[in-house]
Amino acid sequence: MKPFFPILGLSALLSACGTGLIPPVTQNLPDINVVLPTATAGTPMVVYPKDNQFASDSPLTGVVNSVEISGNLVYTGLGNLGGVSVYVRQDSVGCVDMGSYFSCTGDESANKLNDLSIIKGQPVGVTLAGKQLTTAVQKKFGLIGFQVNVGSSLAGDKIRVTEVKATVRF
Repeated sequence: MKPFFPILGLSALLSACGTGLIPPVTQNLPDINVVLPTATAGTPMVVYPKDNQFASDSPLTGVVNSVEISGNLVYTGLGNLGGVSVYVRQDSVGCVDMGSYFSCTGDESANKLNDLSIIKGQPVGVTLAGKQLTTAVQKKFGLIGFQVNVGSSLAGDKIRVTEVKATVRF
């Protein structure tokens, strides 16, 4: 009978993970910095910096149920960017290596997380969630990308997301 009790305890713990009894965990992530190429709203191109945003030493990432990322996005530069879409990818298959970033011009709709309206120089609160984002955290690898929706960017314009926090639910 004694071997049964450790299994019972483990079963109770795993059951609690799926019922929301374990409170969400919030973790700080590195800032996301993107130097944009020249692009306009009509260009079907998503720019993914090569930085893995989800590298983690945590052994719990495999049991993550959902993830939400929040932060403050600021656009600076000479362009007149007024809106972007935010994407996440687990690889660069089908994209072109442009040195410091990947340019993806195919159908990226499965990787889309959110559309954002932005005003140059003013912080905008960002919240991102979705199956692709959760998968990136579970696999400890993901590239966050941006596509111009409104206006245009000029080479060297920057998008920066600061105070990035991930809220993880088990």
